[in-house]
Amino acid sequence: METGTEIYIDPILSSALIGENFQVNISVSQVNDLAGWDFKLYYPNEILNATSITEGPFLQTAGATLFWEEEFTDNHNETFGRIWAACVLQGQGSGASGNGTLATVTFKPKSNGNATLNLDQTELIDSQMPPQDIEHLTSDGLAQILTPRDLAVTDISIIKTVAAQNFCARINVTVANQGDLNETFTTTLEGTRGFSVIDTSLFGSASEGWGFTPSTITSPGPTIVANEGDFVSLELTSQDSAVHSFFIDYDGDAVPDAGEPTSPDFTTTTHYGFDADTTGSFTYYCQYNKITMYGDFVVNTMTPTTIQIGMQNTTLASGASEIITFYWDTTGATKGNYTISANIDVALGENDTDNNELVDGWVLVTLAGDVDGDLDVDIFDIVTMSAAYGSSEGELRYAPNCDLNCDGKVDIFDIVIAAGNYGQTA
Repeated sequence: METGTEIYIDPILSSALIGENFQVNISVSQVNDLAGWDFKLYYPNEILNATSITEGPFLQTAGATLFWEEEFTDNHNETFGRIWAACVLQGQGSGASGNGTLATVTFKPKSNGNATLNLDQTELIDSQMPPQDIEHLTSDGLAQILTPRDLAVTDISIIKTVAAQNFCARINVTVANQGDLNETFTTTLEGTRGFSVIDTSLFGSASEGWGFTPSTITSPGPTIVANEGDFVSLELTSQDSAVHSFFIDYDGDAVPDAGEPTSPDFTTTTHYGFDADTTGSFTYYCQYNKITMYGDFVVNTMTPTTIQIGMQNTTLASGASEIITFYWDTTGATKGNYTISANIDVALGENDTDNNELVDGWVLVTLAGDVDGDLDVDIFDIVTMSAAYGSSEGELRYAPNCDLNCDGKVDIFDIVIAAGNYGQTA
């Protein structure tokens, strides 16, 4: 049979959760002069309950219609429900042509599984007298009924809010299976850097200018680049033993004004840090030797950078929850503040997806030994570590930020790591 006319289930594939009503259309395409139709629709009654059928608008485009249900039951037999419906134009006149919906059926799923929606004994007739059959093809549909699924990230607990660069941070994530099926899923932990620490050494000479190393001093000096919100940590060295002072000239008057970052005077080596909170291109100077000692300082608009901290697979029974521990190896991580987020991929048929991701808390990646997060290692950090010295995880004195190597205790190894950076900034 060669024909372009087709009566079919639309959509061909439907997906719904148990207890969630859904609709399918019985539609026709490429029909000419349609004056009446008749079909039987079979469906597995173990999976689906048919709740209603309504006439579609297509045949009514040709005039008034007479629509009726010959049979509408979930219990046609032990296996199938059946809907037998028909519709004809009233009176004389041409039929409907083109594409459209003949009827709409509403189902309520009863159990999970795949349910074939089978069209059988379909008839299309034209408006001639006597009416003639319109040859056509039929296409069935499929309803995929899913059990409710709901995976959730319910809590993020930052064990170490300050982490030593090139060591580790520890983060607990609580995940839950709030659906009706046992689930195996992947939890991904990420950190979005809000600011970085720009570590730079500058060597200054009144006759030569500035350089990142003693052998690369030039006039003008090298360009320093930061992002908005970054902390710029400078180790400033007077290469010629003369008095120097570094400052950023925001307003272009070549004078260190209030609000412009200005270091203390130095004749040997000093550490100075400031926030890059103004975007644009500026000049940095030594306020005592501006003619030779200057260079460009560029602050770009912040573009947050997200890194993957780790991924873990979990299997949970329905209604269960679990705490997952992530150990973040901060080796190579740029110093800065990271907002922490955890997410679970959306499961097939999962409707409530808002709780699949949680953003909560932050970790500052900084210099090893900077346990109070003020971007330097000083006597306050050593005193804090001394107070926790000898403690282990679970004890009242235990301070996670002081456990630099994440071995569950604060001991001599942590003190040695911190002492190695004593007096350093960021």
